[in-house]
Amino acid sequence: KKEEIRLKIDSTKELLLTKSQIENIDLQIEGLKKREKSLVSELLSLESDLHSLEDFQHLKIKHLESEVNKLFSFVKFQMFETQMNGNVNDICKATHEGIKFNSLNTEAQINAGLDIINVFSKANDVYCPIFIDNRESVTDIINIDTQVINLIVDPKCKELKIN
Repeated sequence: KKEEIRLKIDSTKELLLTKSQIENIDLQIEGLKKREKSLVSELLSLESDLHSLEDFQHLKIKHLESEVNKLFSFVKFQMFETQMNGNVNDICKATHEGIKFNSLNTEAQINAGLDIINVFSKANDVYCPIFIDNRESVTDIINIDTQVINLIVDPKCKELKIN
């Protein structure tokens, strides 16, 4: 009978120990739930900050492109490219009326080059003569602030002429 009572006492002790462990675990769960709420709040705050930083970056990019393009009269530069995932790549593509430099006709390419030379000349206050080869393929060039030397092929002329 004593053994039976001892077994019941042991089993009751095990139940009490299990109940104590359950209460302990419940307290830990409550603590973790409070921590989760705190972390969710912090995550929302950080996501808001990240969104603000992304907005600032996009504004900065647009401003930089705008300031660079104000310097040029003929050519415009695309300085950045936004990817599908929202990331921004640094690029530097010269365009004229939205057409990439490589796709422009000869006249537009020459005028784009002259525009770039003109801006760099003004920025560095250095004005060198510019040779334009194949000038016969260009009917109109933009105004530039330096001497232009035109190289023209004339199929009728058999000797070199300097005008």
